[in-house]
Amino acid sequence: MQKYRIKFILAKITAYVDALRMGKNEVSDLSNYTEIAVEIEHIMPQTCNNKAAYGVTDDEYNVYINRLGNLTLLENSINKSIQNDMYDLKTAAYKGSKFYLTSAISELVNQGQDAAINRTNAILRAWSEWTKTSIEERQQMFYALSERIWGIRTVE
Repeated sequence: MQKYRIKFILAKITAYVDALRMGKNEVSDLSNYTEIAVEIEHIMPQTCNNKAAYGVTDDEYNVYINRLGNLTLLENSINKSIQNDMYDLKTAAYKGSKFYLTSAISELVNQGQDAAINRTNAILRAWSEWTKTSIEERQQMFYALSERIWGIRTVE
């Protein structure tokens, strides 16, 4: 799939999560998510010297590297600072992202009771480690979010 389409899908999902976090149900402007200063980040890095740390073989790596579940939006300045770091190092940088879907990859933030952010967390997940299972789970989370955003229904 073309990069601009992937970025649009990630932007729509990320903007939706940010809106929910603020207590809104709709997103009308994606410009903060699609601007040039925002990049598509590969959580499991594109250049990976330790694939075993992610629980993938060389063949599996080629399958998982570009899956939507392995991608997130990240500000250019943060992305340049982490490059091909391992997941445990990247998560500290992700927490500095203005996008909640990215900043919460390793840890969801709870605030009070029945707060919008807690209701948002109910439909999200966080991962302490990043493996092919994490990528698959995040892919499923994105599918569930896509159902909410675009009203997708599967036919049985």
